[in-house]
Amino acid sequence: MDFVLPLILGYCIAVLAVILPGLINMTAAKISLQEGKNEALSFAALVRR
Repeated sequence: MDFVLPLILGYCIAVLAVILPGLINMTAAKISLQEGKNEALSFAALVRR
């Protein structure tokens, strides 16, 4: 039973590690569609800093 907590914790951390960058990519794609490629690239450059 000692392996259950690290297993659940690892799963939760992995899910967060996948979802958060995905949301940033979706935001950049939305900006690209609405405002153009240059604005999306500016957004991506600011997020990386």
